[in-house]
Amino acid sequence: METQSEGEQHTKAINISSRGVYFATTLDMLVGEAVEVLLEIPQRVAGVKATVRRFTGRVTHVESKDLSTGISGIGVQLLYYERDLAGVPKPA
Repeated sequence: METQSEGEQHTKAINISSRGVYFATTLDMLVGEAVEVLLEIPQRVAGVKATVRRFTGRVTHVESKDLSTGISGIGVQLLYYERDLAGVPKPA
């Protein structure tokens, strides 16, 4: 079982494609930074039972923080992933 580590945050994708994902976060991230993203792929997309996949990516875009909320928009290019991760808890 994995636990949330420092610098880890659960969030929902705002936009996702075969090449990348865009999400909002309060974490400070820099363009070029390597990141790990866990995505739950729903059955209607995967064609089989819902799965969790771990992607490795690189931050390609950072929209400045909204000063009132402290939230930044982050664009990540997905570089590669591990196939279905049995035993990994689904993102909350």
